[in-house]
Amino acid sequence: MNWKEIENDCPKAWELFDSELSDMSYFLKINKYNKLMWMNAERNEVFNLRDLYDFFDEQKIRVFPRYAESNGTWNYDIRIPIEGKWRMERIGNICSVNSRIEAETEAFTKAFEILENKNF
Repeated sequence: MNWKEIENDCPKAWELFDSELSDMSYFLKINKYNKLMWMNAERNEVFNLRDLYDFFDEQKIRVFPRYAESNGTWNYDIRIPIEGKWRMERIGNICSVNSRIEAETEAFTKAFEILENKNF
């Protein structure tokens, strides 16, 4: 994930993300290698991307990586609620990558963009 780009391009979404996940004992920080870190006075840990699923679920943005057996590539779907129903925003044609990590990276980057412009 390009955390610095997300922080710069999606400032409202980043502020919400940071405030939701940071607390008095831990805070989020992007290190000089563009890794997102959980930090406190005693220790530093790399942020687990799996926690993004929970964060976006709470924001009513659902991310679904998909494996296409027909060609061995990965893509993803994003669902958001519209008028009380879940609408799928299919992005699979844009994203056709070789690994789940790459698909998740693209999906979560898009989810931050959606959250930045959230109007649902």
